[in-house]
Amino acid sequence: MSRRLRIAGLTAVVAGMLWMFLFALTRVKEERPSVDSYDPWIGTVAKGSMLREVRGQGSLVRARTPSKLVARVKVLDSMAVEVRLNQNAQVDTRKVIVKGHVSYISPSPSNELRSVDIAVDSPLPEGVTANLQVDATIHLGTLDNILYVGRPIHANQNSSIPVFKLVDGSDEAVRVVVKFGRSSVNTIEVLDGLKEGDKIVLSDMSAWDNFDQIRLW
Repeated sequence: MSRRLRIAGLTAVVAGMLWMFLFALTRVKEERPSVDSYDPWIGTVAKGSMLREVRGQGSLVRARTPSKLVARVKVLDSMAVEVRLNQNAQVDTRKVIVKGHVSYISPSPSNELRSVDIAVDSPLPEGVTANLQVDATIHLGTLDNILYVGRPIHANQNSSIPVFKLVDGSDEAVRVVVKFGRSSVNTIEVLDGLKEGDKIVLSDMSAWDNFDQIRLW
């Protein structure tokens, strides 16, 4: 009887240890979920010159001179504060991209957008008329000798946000807080939290807000 009790006790101990191991393994998986590496966009921190641009959308309208057209576009007010008269710009008419320059800036925003007029400096092709929908890119200038990276989807100019940084030589990424500076359409200045060569996830990772570490596979 005592032998049977010892065997039963040993079996219970082994079963308990196995349960604890499986539980711990499940916790590890919960604390480090797997993310399909084909899904996230990955950006690499670089050092050098970063071209700064701001984009807007709008349409062609008649200028004060009726025979001419200007592109009247809306840009984010947070970026429009750096737009200046006579800055170079490009207007995409869907048929051709033409050069232009900033000719008017609305003094006040509406719904966090500011209206900007771009005078067209190049001849417009035949068939391009008023009310045509256009995209515009305004060149703000170039920042030299800085750290910059592709702009994470939730990163705003002059902000600090957490991002996932890839761990060198592994398939893991850890959450770090990064301080960003001036931004462009697709890139943003790195002020603190990353170094040249670091790789970060640029896409929306809000689904993993409760995790400090993930695994890419």
